[in-house]
Amino acid sequence: MDELVKRIWYELTHSKYRSIYTFIYNARLRRRERRINWFITIASSGSVAGWWIWTEIPWLWTIIIIASQLLNVSKPYILNFSNSDILHDLQWYYESENHSYDQLWLNISRGALTEKKIEERYKEISEKYFTESQKYHKIRLKEDEQIKEIALKEWETHLKNKYNVEFT
Repeated sequence: MDELVKRIWYELTHSKYRSIYTFIYNARLRRRERRINWFITIASSGSVAGWWIWTEIPWLWTIIIIASQLLNVSKPYILNFSNSDILHDLQWYYESENHSYDQLWLNISRGALTEKKIEERYKEISEKYFTESQKYHKIRLKEDEQIKEIALKEWETHLKNKYNVEFT
């Protein structure tokens, strides 16, 4: 029984960490994508609006156009992921998984379930999320130390506030 409770705690806490990490990763990805799109839009719109500047400083115009075209072509590689909507779905998948384990943990902590019921419920949850996870199997999030550091702090705060877990 102790081993099963440890597994449930692990899944509960790590699904929350994965949700936080994915949320931050996706937010950064969207912000980077917006900046690139703004630059490309300004470069293309600026070509007509700033024609008088381009006739005076043609080398600047050349650099801006080359940079915007290179960014446009390489955007999928720079962003390292092309569809932030799938990342949003993945984040909510982790959040839903966390909620399911949280409900199970609450029932365990209240003593409301027998050992057999705990095993059954754990099996249901883990099978459900294993099956659902198949649609995300191609997603590979790059490990980013800055995101990891922020996510760990948020995760620790969450565990401290919700479960009274202290970190040393």
